[in-house]
Amino acid sequence: MRSIICGSNDEGEMISLTDEQIKKYAERFKEPEYYTAEEVENAIFIEVYTRDDEDEMEV
Repeated sequence: MRSIICGSNDEGEMISLTDEQIKKYAERFKEPEYYTAEEVENAIFIEVYTRDDEDEMEV
């Protein structure tokens, strides 16, 4: 699987990375990352927020 890393502008359009960003991400993703099914399952979560009577957010 291949990924594309790009920047975005104020309109949400994809733009090229700067030379500094290219260097940063080339180093960061030099080696592939592998995850077990258990690691993926443990990382998945959902947060649900509801409003209480005083209009404050609760978890």
